[in-house]
Amino acid sequence: MNIESTKNFIEKLIMNTRVVPALIGVKGIGKTEAIKQLADKLDLGYQAIYPSSLQGEDFMGLLIKDLESRTTQYLAPDFFPTQNAIDKGFFPERGILVLEELNRSDTQTISALFPLLQERRINNHKLAEGWHMVVCMNPESLEYTTNTIDNAGMDRILPITVEPDLDEFATYMIKTKQNNDSILNFLYINRDMFCMDKITDDGSKTPSPRGWTKASNILNTCDLTDEELTTMLLGLVGPEATASYIGFLKDKDIHYPDAEEILNNYSDKQVVIIRDIMAKFRYDVLTLTLRRLALELDPENEKHMKNINMFVKDLDNETKVVFVRMILAERKTEFSNILNKMPEFQKEISSKLMELI
Repeated sequence: MNIESTKNFIEKLIMNTRVVPALIGVKGIGKTEAIKQLADKLDLGYQAIYPSSLQGEDFMGLLIKDLESRTTQYLAPDFFPTQNAIDKGFFPERGILVLEELNRSDTQTISALFPLLQERRINNHKLAEGWHMVVCMNPESLEYTTNTIDNAGMDRILPITVEPDLDEFATYMIKTKQNNDSILNFLYINRDMFCMDKITDDGSKTPSPRGWTKASNILNTCDLTDEELTTMLLGLVGPEATASYIGFLKDKDIHYPDAEEILNNYSDKQVVIIRDIMAKFRYDVLTLTLRRLALELDPENEKHMKNINMFVKDLDNETKVVFVRMILAERKTEFSNILNKMPEFQKEISSKLMELI
C-alpha cells in the first residue's frame, strides 16, 4: 500500500477497533509523517516512543515500596498516556501512541511490551481509553539492524507493508509547496533513483523520499556553488544519485515546460517546448507538468481555463487521457466542473478514449 492508502486503512482500524497496525517499510518513505498527519486530521494527540532507546524496566515504571500494605508498586513512566496523566493535563483525552522502530529493540524489551500490544497495559499502567496504538518498523533484511519479532509478537499486531510512490510524493511536495521542479523532473525520468534500499560497498547513503525532501528544501532556499551542491547531494542521497542528477542538469537537449506559465500565459515559448516534447515522444518530461497543472488549475479562473484549452490542443490523445486521469485522481469533487470547462477534451478525444478514463 502507498502512504495515502495506508492512512485511510489505519483510520478505519483505530476508529473502529483495538487492532494495533504495524507499518513496515524502508527508510524515509514517510511512515511517521503519515501517522502525524492522521493525528492532525482526526484532532488526536500524538506521542512517539522509541523502545530501542529504552529497556523493559523503563516501561514497567519505577518500583516503590508500600510498607503499610507490605507490597511493591510501579509508578507509570511520564511518556505513557494513562488516564491519571490525562487528568493531570500531561496528555489530551484522545491520541495515538506510536512505537517507533520496534524491531530495533532487544528481545527483553520487545517481550516487556507484549501485554501493552495485547491488553493495552503494562503492570497496572493502562493505556487511556481514548488512546490508540500504531507500530512503525523497517523490514527485516540485510540493510537494517533489526531483531526478529517472533510469532507471538507478530500475532499481537497487524503488519502493513508500505511502499514508496513517486506520484504520491510529487503531489505531497506540490501541495506543501516544498517541490523543486528540477528534482521532481529528474525523478520522473530516473524513477529508480527515487528510493534505493541496498547496502553499498563503502557504506555511503542511498536515496530516499526523506533525502530528496531535504535536498529540495535546501535548493529552494539556498544559492549553492557547484561544490556545495555536490556535497549536499552526497550527504543526502548518496554518490549514485548525485552523479545521475548532476548529469541530468548538464543535459541541455530537453527544455522543461513551466506549469505556471502554461496556466497564466501559454505563449510561443511554452508552445515550442510542448511541441518539441511531443515530436520527440518524451512523455516522461511532461509527467511533472501535467501533475502540477492538475493540482493548481483553478476552474473559476478564466485565464487558467483559456490557457489550458490552448495547451491541450498541442497534446496527443494518449497524453490528453493521462492528463484527464490525473485531474480525476487529484480533483474528484471538482472533476465534472473542470471537464465541462475544457471543451478540447470533449472535441478531440473520441468516446472510446473517454471510456478508458
